[in-house]
Amino acid sequence: MLSSERVDSLIDWLREVAIFKDPVAHIYDYPIDPKDEPYINLAIKSGAVFLVSWDKHLKNLADLNHKEGQRFKERFPNILVMDPKQFLAHIRRKT
Repeated sequence: MLSSERVDSLIDWLREVAIFKDPVAHIYDYPIDPKDEPYINLAIKSGAVFLVSWDKHLKNLADLNHKEGQRFKERFPNILVMDPKQFLAHIRRKT
């Protein structure tokens, strides 16, 4: 389903709509997996609406039954954390 042509099209689209931020300020501590902090901080700093990842630790930020999920949602209620499948379903519902 994912052809080279579709990948190229997605990359071209991302280049058109992407906002490049460098360097990314440290805003959020994530002791569960500090290696994920740059991605979280990039989403926060850039004003992202979505943080999309398969990473299990990042997905914990969307889980309100998880302490880190509650803390993240309290501080950043406008950032939706989801996996790529959830993201595509969400986008399809909006279009």
